[in-house]
Amino acid sequence: RISLESVPGQGTTISVRIPLTLAIIDGLQVQVENSYFIMPLSAVEECVELIRKDKDRADLINLRGQMVPYVSLRAGFEIPGQTPEIEQVVVCNSQGRRVGIVVDRVIGEHQTVIKSLGKVYQDIRGISGATIKGDGSMALILDIAALVAASSTPLVSRVRV
Repeated sequence: RISLESVPGQGTTISVRIPLTLAIIDGLQVQVENSYFIMPLSAVEECVELIRKDKDRADLINLRGQMVPYVSLRAGFEIPGQTPEIEQVVVCNSQGRRVGIVVDRVIGEHQTVIKSLGKVYQDIRGISGATIKGDGSMALILDIAALVAASSTPLVSRVRV
């Protein structure tokens, strides 16, 4: 599907939408315990460390003088396990504001073919699809805006990721 949006004197935006099964994105692969996730690289600004003593500041991290809120994937998806001493914060731009996503480990860039989720899993907040990694295991593709919007409550209530 192709759509055009034009504003006189400002310019034209052309959008091309392809079926989800054909979409390929550049992503940043991250890990929480034994679960793998892909963040769209277009939303990622930078990665920084979150040391346990920094967690005393009510879900805010001081990034060069700017306080940036963060959400934990471990808490949001209720992933059990031991939190590492040093976690990673992936700072993303979500709807014009900066927000951090806390993960155990940043693995690196990963070109991803998006697979849509089945009907049973399509309504999980914060997840836009899945991909099969090179070793045959699965990684879930994060919807950063939905993840941030749903951060005040657990993202998964009955379904375990």
